[in-house]
Amino acid sequence: MTSALRLSFGLFTILPIDRSSDARKSPPTGAASDPPPKTSATGETATDREQTESAQQSGPAPSASVVRRAVLLAPVTGLVVATLAAVVLFAVRALIDGDVWGSMATDPPGALVAAALAIMTVELLTGGLHLDGLADTADAIAVRGSAHRSLAVMKDSASGPMGVFAVVIFAVLATSTLAVAVTRGHGTEALVTAVLAGRVAILWGCTQQAARPDGLGAWVSGSVSRVQALALTVAVMVVPLVLGLLDDDARLGATIAVVAAIPIGVATAWLATLSIRRRIAGITGDVLGAMAQVATVVSLVVTALAP
Repeated sequence: MTSALRLSFGLFTILPIDRSSDARKSPPTGAASDPPPKTSATGETATDREQTESAQQSGPAPSASVVRRAVLLAPVTGLVVATLAAVVLFAVRALIDGDVWGSMATDPPGALVAAALAIMTVELLTGGLHLDGLADTADAIAVRGSAHRSLAVMKDSASGPMGVFAVVIFAVLATSTLAVAVTRGHGTEALVTAVLAGRVAILWGCTQQAARPDGLGAWVSGSVSRVQALALTVAVMVVPLVLGLLDDDARLGATIAVVAAIPIGVATAWLATLSIRRRIAGITGDVLGAMAQVATVVSLVVTALAP
């Protein structure tokens, strides 16, 4: 379990949780022998390949069972990231309001600043990996042609206009909707729920087959069954429910919306990537990153609309 948790942090974050021991190694037993062009939840770049080749020299690759457990622990790594981002959200609001233990009725401009820094924290802690996947997947969806061409676009480290557009829209929507949730009194619940929704979306993506024999998709494809994904989805929904119950100011409608945001976000991410998954006949790390970001931002939109 310890090795799986370290690998999970290594794959889905840039947190220094003894990354050298298991993360960024060669594929597990039974996967392609060539170094995976991508060793994170998104972006398949030359730099990633060099890091993988270097890691391969330092020890054996993790087994398929370790990789499977690492993927199943994605919500745990997400909860750590969400907690750290929530601390930033709280600290910035406290500094703006000048009252740490008060009601912190942050005004809209202050809420927008706090939300922007919280979203930035999430992306910094994940190294922008999911953002890169969102950009590459958006470019691949926009391109016309065969599956081979779409996969080639994903492997290209340069972002096209649709990729840049997708990232900008994500940043604007994520920041503004979190700010709205903050002004309505459930910003922490919205932030934590959104990050967890993104990790649950990754779990569902991992129920699919890989689109090619190398890369992260080959690592994690089929590592999660739909029964496991469903069970973890329900389990993760308990987190925002508990947060809502612990919040003295939480309204029933807001709590219901925050809990429902997880399945709504995940379902939207599944549908949004359906066409590209069908075109390339599977998943890649970029697709997983795109699913995470779509689920995250849709979850934030749902919580912003909560009464």
